[in-house]
Amino acid sequence: MSPDSIHFETIDLIRQITSDGRLEHSEVWDLADHLNNNRLARHRWPGSRLWPIIREIFEDNVVTGEEMKMLGIEIAEVEEICSDITERMNQDKPEFDLSEIRVSPLEVPIIPKSVYAQQRDKSKKLYASNLRDHSCSCEDWPEIHEVIPTPGIGRLCIHLIDALREVYDDPKVPTEDWPDPVTNLIYILNRFRVPADALLHWQFLEWKKHEAYIAFGAAEWATVFANMGKDRYERFGFNLLKRRWSYGAQPPDANLLAYYLTHHAKEAGGVLG
Repeated sequence: MSPDSIHFETIDLIRQITSDGRLEHSEVWDLADHLNNNRLARHRWPGSRLWPIIREIFEDNVVTGEEMKMLGIEIAEVEEICSDITERMNQDKPEFDLSEIRVSPLEVPIIPKSVYAQQRDKSKKLYASNLRDHSCSCEDWPEIHEVIPTPGIGRLCIHLIDALREVYDDPKVPTEDWPDPVTNLIYILNRFRVPADALLHWQFLEWKKHEAYIAFGAAEWATVFANMGKDRYERFGFNLLKRRWSYGAQPPDANLLAYYLTHHAKEAGGVLG
């Protein structure tokens, strides 16, 4: 497949839609609007592959469970093809001593406080984010995040991230001891509007002139938030089993990060152990 036949703007949109590992109805409509309003996007891959399903959705203005499932399967296959299109990364050990990487394990600050807020669906129901044990009354927290022991970053649903962001700006809450990497990560997750992936190991890495947040555990995918320059972070996914970057998008020093992730995931007894 030649670059001229690919619509990279569509791929970027799909990456954003799937960044939290979920496909929501509102995101389906965003993709539908994108393809409906952009003829070139419909005729170039992957829009040409997704448009038949999107067109069915447009016909009756209803997103059925079957259509969501079909679209999810197609998007998963698009992700695989994107990774195959890009040049396979060098799997040899990089010419850089991993011991020179400065590693900071990350933990959530413990605060004797609960934050209450209205649900995102604007219902009257309130959720409670407990910052003492990093628990939340939302539906996602017990299903996804509770398995991570406190004070692990992976316990943070999107509501706990909002709560931490809120209390950090509260002059009554002492935050002087919060490590800068932890504070920055909370801001990054809040800015991306995503929860922390429920992974056991979250670390902040610094090497040469680069820095990145990484997360890995007993899962096939690892997460990377890489500093692209001037504190502009971008999110990437790395498959530990297949040794490939999601959608072929790679952070700076991708080979080094890939080697570090596979080495430490195996050492930590994750999916490679």
